[in-house]
Amino acid sequence: MVSCIKFSLWVLVLVVALDFACSDHEVAHVTLQVVNDVDPNWVPYTTVVTVPAGQSVYKLLLIARETIPGFTFEATYHAQWGHHVTSINNLAADDNVNTFWQLEDMNGLPHVQAHLRKW
Repeated sequence: MVSCIKFSLWVLVLVVALDFACSDHEVAHVTLQVVNDVDPNWVPYTTVVTVPAGQSVYKLLLIARETIPGFTFEATYHAQWGHHVTSINNLAADDNVNTFWQLEDMNGLPHVQAHLRKW
């Protein structure tokens, strides 16, 4: 398991980069947890995604969508800011009710938490 991981977060834009200071042949087993902070009755979703070292969180989400049955996500691309996650597991952010997806690094552990939050 790779533990050399660092995150960067762009404010309100869900583009997070995983910076692995590891050799190219290593893989990371990253825990991905999806939490709805707007609806406390919504059951959190947790899975482990195996990705090549050095991949972005966007690539991690693409791999999760391809390899984990039932996992979905959607994103838009902004030339200046990169990818912006708009939906995870059919739970969409909504500008009309001021909700957005935010990714957190869990103190540098190989763990990503995706939270649906209200502004």
